[in-house]
Amino acid sequence: MLARAVPASEGVSPPEINLARLDLVSMRLLLECAARGSLSAAASHCHLSVAGASHRLARLEDALGTQLFYRHHRGLKLTEAGAAATGAAKAMMLAVDQLVQGVREAARSMPTGSSNTGRRRKGIDQISCSVSE
Repeated sequence: MLARAVPASEGVSPPEINLARLDLVSMRLLLECAARGSLSAAASHCHLSVAGASHRLARLEDALGTQLFYRHHRGLKLTEAGAAATGAAKAMMLAVDQLVQGVREAARSMPTGSSNTGRRRKGIDQISCSVSE
């Protein structure tokens, strides 16, 4: 069976986007800012300082090349691009939650007694905690 060549624009991010800035914490922060309408409330929920959250949000906007929120003295309001990003971030976080659940189920079916089992469980729990918060 021959593999089909995939055009650069199909399923691959443009090279100018820094994918390292699209991390799970930034995605969770984006969702919390959208839900709460407040950077300080979102930062608190994500266990970040307001300055750290502001920096993350600015880096995310820089990586995506667009403003995600209108900033007002009364809080944050999504831009059209922000609404699109929020929809994609929700799908991304759902996929990560499904990944964690699948790994947990697979870990439960693993034979016990292996010296690495405890370390694997701890890693799974850490992933789950950072995603579900």
